[in-house]
Amino acid sequence: MREDLRRAIAAAASEDLPALLGEIEEARAEAWRRLHEEAMRPRELRLLSVDEASEIARLPRRRLFSLARRAPWAVRVGRRLLVEDGAFRRWLDSGRHVRGAHESASEAPGKHSPRAARARSRTPVTRRGA
Repeated sequence: MREDLRRAIAAAASEDLPALLGEIEEARAEAWRRLHEEAMRPRELRLLSVDEASEIARLPRRRLFSLARRAPWAVRVGRRLLVEDGAFRRWLDSGRHVRGAHESASEAPGKHSPRAARARSRTPVTRRGA
């Protein structure tokens, strides 16, 4: 198409160029209209059960429930959790689910976390001889 357009421009007489530019602008406007129409068309929302999402992601159900608190792919219908398929697959592709067992680095147990404190309290510290 580009080559045809270039040939038409090269072959057009100078006085025909304004009309040719008008036709090009009409075609351009039609292309933009179609793009906008496509972008605005409502898409079918496919919802997955937690079991289906768990199988796709190879993550335990419990992990999906904990991630769903802040996830853009989580859809609650009453007490039921559903997973929006497209957003979930984009999230999986982004790799955000492989950070480990904790949703973000700030939630990971550090040396001052309550989890670490409980572990320290269970381990008796005894020193012999000094």
